[in-house]
Amino acid sequence: MSTQLPISAFIITLNEENNIRECLNSLSFCDEIIVIDSGSSDLTCKIATELGAKVIFNAFNGYTDQKQFALDQCTNEWVLSLDADERISEKLADFIINKFSSLDEGTEINGYEFKRLHYFMGSFIRHSGLYPDYKLRFFRKSKGYIAGENIHEVVKVEGQSQKIPLNLIHYSWINLQDFFSKQIKYAQKVALNKHFAGKQTNIIDILLRACFSFIYRFFIRLGFLDGFNGLVLCLGAGIFTFYKYCWLHYLNKFYYGKSRFLTSFIFKPLQNFYLWGHNFRLWLYDKKILKRNKLSIPVISVGNLSVGGAGKTPFVIWLSKQISKQFNLANISVLSRGYKNVSAKYSKNKPLIVNLQTEKAIDLYGDEPVLMTESLIEENINIITCQERYLAGLIAQNELFSPLAILDDGFQHIQLERDLNICLIDCSDIDFKYALPCGSRRESLSELKRADIFVLTRVKQNPLIYQKYINLLKNLHPSKKIYWLDEQISKFTLGLSPVEEYLTEKKVLAFCGLGNSAQFFRSLEAKGLKLQKTIIFPDHYHYKTLDKDKLLTEMKNSESQYLITTLKDGVKLKDFDFENKLRIAHLEIQGLKSTENDINVELNNLLGSVIFDSLTSCREAQEID
Repeated sequence: MSTQLPISAFIITLNEENNIRECLNSLSFCDEIIVIDSGSSDLTCKIATELGAKVIFNAFNGYTDQKQFALDQCTNEWVLSLDADERISEKLADFIINKFSSLDEGTEINGYEFKRLHYFMGSFIRHSGLYPDYKLRFFRKSKGYIAGENIHEVVKVEGQSQKIPLNLIHYSWINLQDFFSKQIKYAQKVALNKHFAGKQTNIIDILLRACFSFIYRFFIRLGFLDGFNGLVLCLGAGIFTFYKYCWLHYLNKFYYGKSRFLTSFIFKPLQNFYLWGHNFRLWLYDKKILKRNKLSIPVISVGNLSVGGAGKTPFVIWLSKQISKQFNLANISVLSRGYKNVSAKYSKNKPLIVNLQTEKAIDLYGDEPVLMTESLIEENINIITCQERYLAGLIAQNELFSPLAILDDGFQHIQLERDLNICLIDCSDIDFKYALPCGSRRESLSELKRADIFVLTRVKQNPLIYQKYINLLKNLHPSKKIYWLDEQISKFTLGLSPVEEYLTEKKVLAFCGLGNSAQFFRSLEAKGLKLQKTIIFPDHYHYKTLDKDKLLTEMKNSESQYLITTLKDGVKLKDFDFENKLRIAHLEIQGLKSTENDINVELNNLLGSVIFDSLTSCREAQEID
């Protein structure tokens, strides 16, 4: 097609060499074609480049983010969004070409929707609930954006859109095997989203939904008119629904290692009794019957309201680095409980400064203190472990002359007064609605009032729960600041070495010992890894030689290429020989952002005037010295 118009088309790809050529050929009327690739190992990028497309690599973090990134690369006002397995039909191309000259002549239409026509097993499907399947794909860049969940992304436009009864051809399934494998894979992702959104199901619900899905598509949406292919599609839809809700039921019951029956009336009295006991303890401190201690240096507490991992350790590491870098301070101290370490068990009141040269440092100090020390070694930040954090603070204050103490996991450690109380809330925690033993909360929701600011973690993979938490916090405490942590897995390394590995599309066995193992596995899938098998160890687990042998055996049995785990687990595995098969996932915090405008938060706004002024004065004093 010789006619080229100032239209930008964008496609996201991963190993699409069988589709990309025909897809790009159908876009020959566009003068700019952007291909965003997330690491293809086939000829996708080569073919796209040969056909004149601009190929850009971007690590995959969900369909919504990937397509928004692609849209941001476009330079023309009018853009086309296409999947690699879609084609612009000749009639649709003619419509766009003929219509383009009048698009900007006073029209209020900012987007156009096209009918998507599916091709399956040698014929086009015109019923079965799959047609006309209108999709908004042609729109003004200045008025459009990508919205929705990261597996249900859609184009949204401000103002009006118009439906055009012309076909966008969709070659979604190569064959029957491809159809069912994609259905199963997609069902798992949908179930995971529903799980994190707090959706529940049961056996009767599963059966009814599956049966209704088939009846609706085959009879009500006239799937029988599509012949044998229609029967296969409608049965496939029923199987998809059945598998999706079976997987949801499994996730609800086992994924956190906690069954939903815990929220039944049998355990609610225990929940109330637990909260009464905890509130009584808080009352004793409020009435000064139990004593609180205060250090003469500023104290920042980082903690959360629930059990399990909320991302406190990565946040403490990030915060320590940011403060050290901005104020050029080398002797900040982090006060850690040293969970499940020898010092916590045998010397409750003896503070220990973490020394990596100590024999069996993991056993003595605990995994998180060792991880923090290794991560902060360049900043010369001290990590001090002691169950009585006030005693650790005295070491920081009087012996190390630290200008600041950061209290790790300190929201419930109210024995030590703090100048800034940061409460982290995990957006993947669907048990937050209930307190122990029914749910995950260690305290009443009313105790959130002790926090000065809230930081939401694991946001990108859980956008639905993220918004629910914002609404909850604004209703409870409208005056408190709410931020969200921009975090993602940045790289994979060969063990703890600095050698980076590229693992997209690799088959892996993932394992970890975390408070929230499910979220780690989900983040690996978001990076494009194929999880053949997952193994969950208890939080803060100390690995043994038998565990190493079991992991290598399970890796081979599951036909995985690598073992992959977290940095926290990795520091406990450095002495084991995994035959160069162990890879470490590194979580990187990109920054802290405001929930109001998604703009990065300045450190002084986060710390507040008291701590910021104190650190500024300390830096000036050091410069004078």
